Amino acid sequence: GTAAEAPRALPWYEKLSVVSFPHYFTKDVGGESIVPTIKHGKEAFALVEFFAPWCPHCQHFAPEYERLALIVREHNSRAKPDQQILMATMDCTRYRRGCEEWGVHGFPTLLWGRKEDWLRRDTGRLQKVVLSAP
Repeated sequence: GTAAEAPRALPWYEKLSVVSFPHYFTKDVGGESIVPTIKHGKEAFALVEFFAPWCPHCQHFAPEYERLALIVREHNSRAKPDQQILMATMDCTRYRRGCEEWGVHGFPTLLWGRKEDWLRRDTGRLQKVVLSAP
């Protein structure tokens, strides 16, 4: 196994632009914990937002993603396990290497896929969700 990736300390000038949003309905994962989180979850699908706290687009999207996660949580409460969705986030300033392993180089990036594709780390089968302004 690979040793867990230590969070990178942010320089003072990056801390000035970081906005931290609480994760009420999403699961905050980091580094290597994304695969075990998906593996041990009962959900059949996962939608993961890879973000950078300093990114203005991420800052604007964070509350919308939390609202979506609330709707998904309500869906999951009524759905069969093979129809449930895990909603997660990964901070790419803290876990840069983990984000690069998933092919993430811009923010925010959303990846969607079946549990088995995440567990196989099959990035070719994961779908990138493209965000666009209304």
